[in-house]
Amino acid sequence: IADKFSHSNIVCVDNELFETPNTAASLFVALQKMKGPFYLMDGDLLFDHSLLRRLKNDDHENVMIVDTDINKLDEEAMKVASDNAGKILRRGKHIPVKEAGGEFIGLAKFSGAWCDLLKKEMIQIQDQKKLDNLYYEDVISGLLLNGPPLHILPVKNGQWAEVDTAEEYHFAISSLSPWGEGRVRGRANND
Repeated sequence: IADKFSHSNIVCVDNELFETPNTAASLFVALQKMKGPFYLMDGDLLFDHSLLRRLKNDDHENVMIVDTDINKLDEEAMKVASDNAGKILRRGKHIPVKEAGGEFIGLAKFSGAWCDLLKKEMIQIQDQKKLDNLYYEDVISGLLLNGPPLHILPVKNGQWAEVDTAEEYHFAISSLSPWGEGRVRGRANND
């Protein structure tokens, strides 16, 4: 990656905590090499590049892309509840479907202030040896009340898919533009 995109400021980080069961440890390792604003993209996410452009151009410093098609929500979705201005109030799988306004798709941008806040919080959690059992979304959720505002960037029937299996990958590739003719929304195994 560093060779192919040598004109970009890309730093590759080896994650010795790779076998840790949840995602907070992976973000923790990456944050140790970062300062300033950053984009977060889940590794199992395929998405139309227009979503990244919309994220980049959004006026908010801290924003998460949320698919607001609530008819597709289930208990496994990383659900989001926000106020009328789009400020995220709660997020997580524990939010009842009827209280959620959508699903976080795994694509976000954060300011330098959020970067520093996440680093500080994750260092404290790691010192308590509790980071292994957390998703990064859990850490973010714990900071929503005291951190800088975090907003949603709503998409409905957006062009994205979470890919956890070979079948989901093949479905996503055949459904997402520019690779396929159709469009997909949400986790491929549910559509």
